[in-house]
This record gives sequence, structure tokens and C-alpha cells, in this order.
Amino acid sequence: MVISLSKECIELLHALVLQNDPRASAGYMQKSMVQGSIDRSMTDIYGLRPFPSVIDKAAALMYSIAVFHPFSDGNKRTALLAAFFFLYFNGYQFEISNDAVDFLIKIGNREIKDEKIVAEWLRKRVHRPLLLRIFAQIVKLEGRNFVVTPEMVRSKVVGLSLLDIAIRLLEFTKKIWPPK
Repeated sequence: MVISLSKECIELLHALVLQNDPRASAGYMQKSMVQGSIDRSMTDIYGLRPFPSVIDKAAALMYSIAVFHPFSDGNKRTALLAAFFFLYFNGYQFEISNDAVDFLIKIGNREIKDEKIVAEWLRKRVHRPLLLRIFAQIVKLEGRNFVVTPEMVRSKVVGLSLLDIAIRLLEFTKKIWPPK
């Protein structure tokens, strides 16, 4: 069982992106593609799973948000945060590297057209610390169709809310993101 992010959770992450960048414009290009990006990454049709592993699903989610462009602005940063939290809730630690910006720009420009390339890039940047694996197992025991909600992202973990972590990640991306 894989833990998914809710549409509302991704919208919350996007709102953080907008709050963190006063130059970013709010709104949607195609609101249904938020859920469409989630659904695409979690596809299971008669046992056919184009994205079988957690990392493959994270890659599909990141790719879909960056390419399908559901928001007016901030799609690549939202895609990065969504992948980070999707992996986190499924027991993986994603180390966002300095090349993340260039990589996401290539995805957004469709220079990278295959989620397998995105998955390989992610595999080089994730690991599974014991505590996160245990956390993911506990969360999975809570229910069969577990979905991460905005309330969960606001909850405190070791004195920090996951929102605080998202804001710190966005601060890091400011240092490496090219100016408009």
C-alpha cells in the first residue's frame, strides 16, 4: 500500500510556494490537473501499474505537475515539494540537491519526456532511514486508502510542523532557483 497526497495537500504546498515568492501569480491553468497528476501517479488498471514502486510514483507525480502545469505559476516548485512529501510519507528521505532546479526546468520544458529518467534521478537522491520506514508503516496501519491531508502537513513532528519543513525547503530553493 502506498500513501498518497490529497489534492488539498498539493494545493496547500502550492499556496506555500506563492507565499514564498511575491512575484508568483496565483490561480489555475487547469484546476482538474491537480487531481489528474495524483491519479496518474497512482494508476492501477486491472493490475497494470505503469509506476509500480514508490519512487516511480513520486517521479510520475513530480513529472505530471511540472508538465501538465495545473497552476498559473510555481508548478516546478510545487512538483518538488509534492515529491518530497510523497516520499517522506512513504518512508523515504529525499535529499534535494543543487541540480534540482535545472532538472525541473528540463522537465517543464519537456527536454525530459520520460518518468523513468525522473525516477532514476530520484533514486540517486533518496534513502530509507529506519525512523521514516517505521513512521510509514504506522501510517499505513491506520487504513487501506490513506491520503495525506493539509491537517497532517500542519501537524508537529519533532517540534516542527511539516509546513515549517516545506518553508525551509522553499528558502533553500530560493538560493538555487534562477531569478525571473
